[in-house]
Amino acid sequence: MTIEISESGMSICTGAPLIVGDRVDLEPIGGGRVSAVVRRKLGKVYGVEFVSVTAERTQAIRRLCGRLPLFNGGMTGI
Repeated sequence: MTIEISESGMSICTGAPLIVGDRVDLEPIGGGRVSAVVRRKLGKVYGVEFVSVTAERTQAIRRLCGRLPLFNGGMTGI
């Protein structure tokens, strides 16, 4: 489940056992697949950084982010 997203990465909640440094493929992100590296872990919430993202995919993510409400982490207790 996506918690928040930006041009450079996202926070996700998953039951998959990930560790910091793992590389994952996520989709659909901006209309396709994106590779990311796990940078943070808090329980089942992970912060991932997108890697090797094309300029076109970055633009698609930017457009998506522009249509979303701003994230307020305090509301989720994160």
